[in-house]
Amino acid sequence: MAYQGDVYRAPAPQRAGEALHVVQQPQVRPRRRSRVRALRLQQAACFTVVLAIAGVMIYSHVNLTRLTNEVSIQQGVLDDLNSEYIALKARQDQALSLSYVEQYAQNTLGMVKLDTNQVEYVEMNNPDQIEVRETGVSLRSAMSGLAKSFTAVLEYLE
Repeated sequence: MAYQGDVYRAPAPQRAGEALHVVQQPQVRPRRRSRVRALRLQQAACFTVVLAIAGVMIYSHVNLTRLTNEVSIQQGVLDDLNSEYIALKARQDQALSLSYVEQYAQNTLGMVKLDTNQVEYVEMNNPDQIEVRETGVSLRSAMSGLAKSFTAVLEYLE
């Protein structure tokens, strides 16, 4: 097969002392690889953030459910205690009522109400008198005690 002259040209002879000028074509692939790597890194970071948000939401929902259940249990306990309080309050009011006390005294203790014919009045001939006994403290003994105290203070000061 023959080559046509304008399609194939032989390299020009190199002159002595002259360096070849080599032109390199820009490399496109390394840039694409770095862009692809950066894109994959961004995708992984976004996926990690979305996964973390989903985990936090699930944890919050589980915690909310647990707390709601605990509140409902405590609300039931509160309702039970309120009903017991109302029953005990009614029982206390009943126990303190005058009719209940009278009924208890008559039925349980066997007491009866006092009739007017059972009342007896006692009259005394001498009215009540009050006697005051002397305690042994007189004006003379009080003055002598005061004088002794005064003398003791004077002796201390000297």
